[in-house]
Formats: sequence, C-alpha cells, structure tokens
Amino acid sequence: VVIGYDEGTIMIKIGREEPVASMDSSGKIIWAKHNEIQTVNIRSVGADYE
Repeated sequence: VVIGYDEGTIMIKIGREEPVASMDSSGKIIWAKHNEIQTVNIRSVGADYE
C-alpha cells in the first residue's frame, strides 16, 4: 500500500516479513531482517555439519 501527498510519499507495508538473503561466489551468505545484518561463510563451516 502506498499513500502519496503533495510533500512526498508514505509507504506502508502490510504482511509477513521474510528475511532477505544473498550468496556470492565465494560462499559468503548475507541476510537482513529488520535492522539486523548477519553473515556466514559456508566454506568455513565444513562437512561436519551436513
């Protein structure tokens, strides 16, 4: 839902908040939820956790 008026725009999001995640070619995963940003390097985790 977006509400506009003369001096700018107000955005209101309604619904379930899903974390946004991204992985680069080196195996680093970055995800964000609200104001928290977390990272993990899956190459450093190793095969013991599969």
